[in-house]
Amino acid sequence: KDFGSYKRTESSHERLKVSLETNIKNVQIATDLSYAGRVEKLRKMSGYAQLPFYCPMFGSASYSMCKVADGSLGGYVIFDVNINDIFTGPLLITEAGGIVSDDLGGSITRKTRTLVAASNKEIHSQLLDVLKGKS
Repeated sequence: KDFGSYKRTESSHERLKVSLETNIKNVQIATDLSYAGRVEKLRKMSGYAQLPFYCPMFGSASYSMCKVADGSLGGYVIFDVNINDIFTGPLLITEAGGIVSDDLGGSITRKTRTLVAASNKEIHSQLLDVLKGKS
């Protein structure tokens, strides 16, 4: 902790850094949702899906969180998360300079069901506002 996140390249180790873009219209926000309660999750997703440049669904929490950490994604929201699926992702993102919380802006715990990850506080705040129904 507090030493940063790195990826290995052919010749060295490269430090990961989240995107500095603060305009949500210029970033990609990935999302993943499970089958149970899909209608409600799609309703929540529709609140932010039109905001970013693109809203992909990769189907892999680990992959999506790595993409936030390396600056390829501006954010990521996953519904019905299991702590075992995301265990290392929040550390990777925060060490790269990003923000990770539950859907209310609180810390990630074993009881967290929705994870919100973002490259910076501006994107994070916009995602939280939409998920809370403020936008």
